[in-house]
Amino acid sequence: FMLQLYYPCVRATKDAQRHPYQQDKLEAYKKIKAHQFHLSEGVMQCFLDGITSFAQPDALLAIQADPYPVILFMPGIGTLPLYGALLEELASHGYVIG
Repeated sequence: FMLQLYYPCVRATKDAQRHPYQQDKLEAYKKIKAHQFHLSEGVMQCFLDGITSFAQPDALLAIQADPYPVILFMPGIGTLPLYGALLEELASHGYVIG
């Protein structure tokens, strides 16, 4: 059983560390596309490195007077990472998703 939480956090500074966007999938994608287009993996790295999500490691929960609404989310077809952008967007609007 794994539980992943998305929640509104304290706004980070401009240079704050952010999580890579689906890092395992991007690594596999680089290899596949490099082979498919007869390019080196280095060329694909130039295109795909630096893609990040808005998630921040160890971010503090934003404080507000009212309780946060909670959404219990169970992914449908596919896996949770497919919904990452949607869940991050909901969290940015003040929802806690678990």
